[in-house]
Amino acid sequence: MDTSIPFFVYGTLIPGQPNDSYWGESVLKTEPAVYGHGRLVSLNAFPMLLEDIDSETGIVGVLVYVSAADYADVMSTIDQLEEYDPENGDSPYQRVLREVKTEAAEVKTAWLYLGKPEIGNQYPTIESGDWVLYLRSIQSDGMTQWWREKGESLLFGRSLD
Repeated sequence: MDTSIPFFVYGTLIPGQPNDSYWGESVLKTEPAVYGHGRLVSLNAFPMLLEDIDSETGIVGVLVYVSAADYADVMSTIDQLEEYDPENGDSPYQRVLREVKTEAAEVKTAWLYLGKPEIGNQYPTIESGDWVLYLRSIQSDGMTQWWREKGESLLFGRSLD
């Protein structure tokens, strides 16, 4: 396993968002980036990225670089959060390698979690492609409180409790 491949995150795993604790102490660095072939949809409490080769909307996110010693554990933890099972085609997300572009216009290969269109297509598109900006536009309370209040829709119907 190539432990130098970063993760491209675009929602609740972005540092400063409600699920950033899943990274633990394993983060070496982060870097803003954009994925250019997708459509971001809102599932109320979290986003889903759908691949759309024809899209001109850049999906705003962050590259997260993880220490080699923690890489396999972090990948397993994030896979569980995203309900991704590499042996099960019924997972709502698939972890795939895709190219993203950094602010410095460098193209980098990263892991990202793509949602299944049959799930995501029923939800509204986030036109800006930016989850954090979208959250700021729809809430006035703290982000964590808003996210917790939407808990009934987390993880495809399971609650936070």
